[in-house]
Amino acid sequence: MDIYNLINSKAISEHCRKIQHQFNTEELAVLIYRNKRMSVDEKISAYQELITDYPDMEVIERINCKHYDSVKDMIQGEIQRVRNLRQEMQQADENMIYTYEICYRNSYLHRFEESNNLYKTYDDVCMALYQELKEDTDNEILKIQLIKRTLDRNGRRIIEKYNIENKQLKLINIYSTDEYLDLDGICLNIPTPFKKGDLLTAPSRTIFNAEADVEDGRTVFVLEWLCNWNEKFQKILDKGNHDSSDMNGCGYYINNYGDVYYDHIFDYDRFEYFEGELKGNARILKAMSSLMQNKISFNLFFDSCKYIFADKACQEAFDYGYTDEGLKLAGLNDEDIKRVKG
Repeated sequence: MDIYNLINSKAISEHCRKIQHQFNTEELAVLIYRNKRMSVDEKISAYQELITDYPDMEVIERINCKHYDSVKDMIQGEIQRVRNLRQEMQQADENMIYTYEICYRNSYLHRFEESNNLYKTYDDVCMALYQELKEDTDNEILKIQLIKRTLDRNGRRIIEKYNIENKQLKLINIYSTDEYLDLDGICLNIPTPFKKGDLLTAPSRTIFNAEADVEDGRTVFVLEWLCNWNEKFQKILDKGNHDSSDMNGCGYYINNYGDVYYDHIFDYDRFEYFEGELKGNARILKAMSSLMQNKISFNLFFDSCKYIFADKACQEAFDYGYTDEGLKLAGLNDEDIKRVKG
């Protein structure tokens, strides 16, 4: 298999391919599990390839992962877990009901909206899903979650997560709310091309940055720190002192109220370079990036703050003498530059 395609981030994937970074069997298993593009069947096939073609190794005990003498035992357990849940999901059960949730492209923070309808069989809920797709003539449906749960809303749930590709459902994950997976608890040390001050994007729905202003379902932020920049990071991992929740970075972003906010942003293996156009108060992120990378002076950054956060555009925010290149590094667009230069 192409091991670099297993990485969620295109930027990190290209970087690891360029430096020919090698992953061990355990790390490859975690990359397969964390992959957001592969279908469940594709993951099972990739797991089986690891069992057949890759060397075995020990899995150390971690905070949220028990010890295995053989990583292939852990991988085989994941294959069996998925198969068992798929079978259970489709079995009729008088004490369980089905429903579904839909994530639309224009939904706030790409959150899922729950259907008010309940179904008694797997076939019935699947028919309802296909009807939703048929009626979605504008291709607004981005993702779907199919849920089997006890009649008690707080009871056990089995969840199938689907991406939508060419009007077809692509099953990318299945899990139960009463299980804790060892594969899910392993923290990875993946080489990245990112540096302090880079303007990046990340999936927006995390426990800390749930109120971030988003661009197409992703948070735009300026990276200030990344977990694996710690020189002792690998030694710490080798002792089992971290889990996957520690795969994070810290940075600055704009929240829903237009204010600059600083916090953790999780899953660094999903970070990408931001290549779009910043608007409104988010323009200050470009200035912050340039300042952190010593591309502009603090005076220019300060003037940019006064201009961008003013209630109305104010030419008086700037001293004379800034070049167009400098103003663009400070977050101003062509219209802004024309305005401030009169």
